[in-house]
Amino acid sequence: MATLTQQARAMSTALMPIVNTVLLARAHHGVMAERVDKIQRALIADEKPTTEDGEPITEPRLLYLMEESQWAGFYAKLDQRIRAAGFNVQPGYCPALMAEELVRKAEHAMVDQAAEYIPELTHENLMRNFSKYKEALSLIIGLVVNAPGYTAPTP
Repeated sequence: MATLTQQARAMSTALMPIVNTVLLARAHHGVMAERVDKIQRALIADEKPTTEDGEPITEPRLLYLMEESQWAGFYAKLDQRIRAAGFNVQPGYCPALMAEELVRKAEHAMVDQAAEYIPELTHENLMRNFSKYKEALSLIIGLVVNAPGYTAPTP
């Protein structure tokens, strides 16, 4: 019978590839979000979108408040700028949101794999309290990256 230390080492070794995938996905999302944010801010400065109440929108995170009559033109120009910046995405797709989805999928797979070692780590159990889900992600990553023999991902 394996000791608790042996079980933890086996778990951290088995989870290393998926943890590295999560870490790379998070880094990729950070880069994509920063690049898209710059494009959005420049377009906001040029187009000066407003809310339904006529208030200026100055932050990309507030674009959902944009007056409906401005949406089509704004997002068409945003698509053009995204492609002009070198992104090869379908019209209407946001590179930052696509990268965020990759993070979500990688984290989901990491929890699935960790549940093979800790049966309580199911999505059903963790989603009862979303802060616990995020805490579990941090604990899984911490277990792996702080284990002896951890090898960091190389981009």
